[in-house]
Amino acid sequence: MRITNENDTISSQHPEYVKFLDENRLASTLMEGTSAMREAGELYLPKFPAEEKTSYSRRKASSYLNPAFSDAITKQSAKPFSRPIVIENRESLDSRVDVMIDNVDGRGTSITALGKQAFSSAATYRRVFLFTDFSNTVLPEGATRADEANAGGRPSTFIIRDVDFFNWDFAEDGSYSEIRYYTTELVPSGKFGKKRQSVIFRWFKTYWEKFIEMSDEDASEDFIELSGSKNWQLTETRSHGLGAIPIEEISLRQERTTNAELAETVLEHYQEQSDQKTIVHFSRTGVWLATGFGEDELKGFTVGPNALVEGQDSDAKLAVVEHTGSAVAIGRAELQILEDRMEALSLKPMVQRSSGDVTATEVSTNSVSACSDIRSWGILVQEGLTNCLEWAHKWVGADFKEDVKVSIYDDYSIEGSSVDKDWLLNAWSQDGISKKLFLEESKRRGMIDARVDIEEEMKVSDEQTKQKMEMAIETAKATSPAPATNGGGMQND
Repeated sequence: MRITNENDTISSQHPEYVKFLDENRLASTLMEGTSAMREAGELYLPKFPAEEKTSYSRRKASSYLNPAFSDAITKQSAKPFSRPIVIENRESLDSRVDVMIDNVDGRGTSITALGKQAFSSAATYRRVFLFTDFSNTVLPEGATRADEANAGGRPSTFIIRDVDFFNWDFAEDGSYSEIRYYTTELVPSGKFGKKRQSVIFRWFKTYWEKFIEMSDEDASEDFIELSGSKNWQLTETRSHGLGAIPIEEISLRQERTTNAELAETVLEHYQEQSDQKTIVHFSRTGVWLATGFGEDELKGFTVGPNALVEGQDSDAKLAVVEHTGSAVAIGRAELQILEDRMEALSLKPMVQRSSGDVTATEVSTNSVSACSDIRSWGILVQEGLTNCLEWAHKWVGADFKEDVKVSIYDDYSIEGSSVDKDWLLNAWSQDGISKKLFLEESKRRGMIDARVDIEEEMKVSDEQTKQKMEMAIETAKATSPAPATNGGGMQND
C-alpha cells in the first residue's frame, strides 16, 4: 500500500520521505523475514503471465527469503558494541542525567543497548533519529525549564526510525523548526484486553501536539503500512521550555548506502529462487502429452505407478515430455552469482576505505588507514549519544561539561581488501616492515585469529627459523663432495 499526499493532513509526508519510501519499505520487510515477504505478495513476487491464483499461492508458499540482509545488519552492528559504551569523565554528569547511562529510556535499556539499536536502524534505513524527552509529568501552560526540572521527572532518550520520521521543516539557522513522527501505544480495549493505537507527535520549538488515529483496529507497527488514513484527532497540546526540538539526526549517507544495494540483491535472489523452484518442479514432473483419446477418456486420470489408462483408439498414446535440464543449470548458476554478490556487499561496510573516501571527522578521530564504513558509522552514533546527554542537561536546567564524551569501542579487527593484504605481505617479504608489525596488522584485518599471542608467535617463528637454518647447514655438509685425493679431482686413465 502506498501512502498518498492528495490532501494536507497531519499524516502527509515530506517529499524526501516519499523519495526513499520504496527503499525503506523493502528494508523493513527484509528485516521481518520470509513471512513478511510472502504477506507482501505481488509487491515483491510478481505473478507470471496468466498464472492462476491457486498456482501463485502455492508458489508464494514455497518461496523462501535468504536472510543475508538481516544477517549483514546484525554482523555490522555487533562489532562496535561487542564491549559496553564508556562515558569519559562520567563524574561530570549531573546526577539527574547520570541515571540515563544504565536506564536511558526509563524502561531499563542501557546506553550501550540504545546505541546498538540506533546503529542497526541507521544501517537498515540510511539514517536514524535520537529524541531526548522529559517525563510525562503534567505541567502548567508556559512552564519553564526550572518548572520541568522541579517536577520530579527525568530525561530519557529513545529512537525514531527513518521509516517513522515522515515530515519536518527547518528554521533559518538549519535546526529543525517542526518534526512529525509516528509511534504506537497500548491502550485498554474492552473490559480486559488491550490494543495498539496509532499516534503521531508533532513537535515545535516551544510546544508539541499529539494526534490519535480513531480506529478500532490494531495499529500498524510501521508508518509506511498505513493507507493514508485521515481519521486523526488532536488529543493533547503541551508547551515546553526548551526553546528547541531535542532531536539528533544520525545520517550515514545522503543518498544510497551499500546496504540498500544489498537489499535489492536479496530481493532479486528471492524472486530468482522462486523461479528456480518452479523450473525444477517442471523438470522433475515434465508435461504429459496425450494423443488419440476421446474428450472424456482422461477424466479422473491420476499420475502414478499404479495408474492404468485405456483408450478406445488403438493409436492412443500417453507420454511425458521431459526438459533437458539446461534451464535448471542456468538458474543454479544465477543464484550462485547473486549469493556471491550478496556476500561481497555484506562485507563491504567492514572493509577499509582509501583516504579519499573519509570525512574530516573520521580523520580527526582515527588514522585514515583504519577507516571503514562501520567505524565511521560508530563515530556518528557516538557523537549523537553525546549530544543527547547535552539535551538531557538542558531539560534539567544544568550545565553540560564539554569534557563528557560517549566512547564506542572501535579497536575491533578490520576486514582489509585483497589489495591491502597483498601490499602488507609484499612489504614484509621485502623487509619494508618488521615481522611484528606484519603479524599485528594481519591480526587486525582478521587474517590471523584474534586469540593468537603475537609475542609468543614470534618466539615460535624465530625458533622454527633457527631450526631450519641448522638443518640446512647439516644438509649442506652431508651432500657436499668428498675432498679430491689427487689435488685436481681428476682421474688418470
